[in-house]
Amino acid sequence: CASCHGYIRDRNIHEAFGRHWHRKCLRCTFCRTKLDQMCYMTARGKLCCRKDHHRLSQVSCASCDVIIARGVPVHRVMGNIYHKRCFRCTQCGDQFKVGSHLY
Repeated sequence: CASCHGYIRDRNIHEAFGRHWHRKCLRCTFCRTKLDQMCYMTARGKLCCRKDHHRLSQVSCASCDVIIARGVPVHRVMGNIYHKRCFRCTQCGDQFKVGSHLY
């Protein structure tokens, strides 16, 4: 079993992402819900339920800390993501324009 590393001796076996699991061991890493139907894998290889996958894949604006909805235009700068309206100079508050220099 990919979770408990014990032998799987019965028919209660599940396969997910190329690995085998006891039925009782196939659980969300975060909320421990049984994953009987649909399961997901995080970027770090952890199994999770749909709810936690959605929660973990959401991105927040580096300025206002509000979750950025899919399809909303953003600025990606120095490893951070900003709503377009939030990408402003911290000194004067003006919005940056394309080609602006950052200091």
